[in-house]
Amino acid sequence: MAEIQSNMKGTRRKSRSLARTSVRLPSGKATFHYRRRSARMGTCSSCGLPLRSTPTNRAWKLAKSNRSPTRPYGGSLCHRCLSSEIRRLARASNLA
Repeated sequence: MAEIQSNMKGTRRKSRSLARTSVRLPSGKATFHYRRRSARMGTCSSCGLPLRSTPTNRAWKLAKSNRSPTRPYGGSLCHRCLSSEIRRLARASNLA
């Protein structure tokens, strides 16, 4: 179940990083409940495929070593795009 923020009093504390859900109260009044957005799977910045190596949990709940892979471009490129990028860079360095 989603965690509902009950301490959101005053407009200055209503962060837009929280998801708003419109709720109808028993009195008939409509109000917003604020909850954390669900985490989504990371995607490759080149082709858009989901990254299998990165967890979908929130980053602050994980150890720093578990947040993203330690290889070059880890957490931003998938393995196919990474291998093609390495090949492209190697070929470009041979031409120069």
